[in-house]
Amino acid sequence: SGSTKGELLLESRRQWIEEWKTWDDARLVKELRRYGVDGQGVHRADLIELLLREKTERHTAGRCPRQRLQVLCMAVAGLAIAGTFTGTVVALTSGG
Repeated sequence: SGSTKGELLLESRRQWIEEWKTWDDARLVKELRRYGVDGQGVHRADLIELLLREKTERHTAGRCPRQRLQVLCMAVAGLAIAGTFTGTVVALTSGG
């Protein structure tokens, strides 16, 4: 098991491509959508290339997926709005 990280990544990429070759275009587009990429109207080879790029980026960066990040940002924005509203109501009713 003396494989380097680079070798393991290359093997993962090879396996992903082999799997995706068996998928139809609609499934590839759906998978890209999970990563926040619009694959509508894109040629099959480019769909696989886009998917490989997105999956590799997530695999190597280990970062939070775009969808989770959007949900987190919406929650923070909602809390900020609610806090501002509550603060304004409290200020207007108590200072009044």
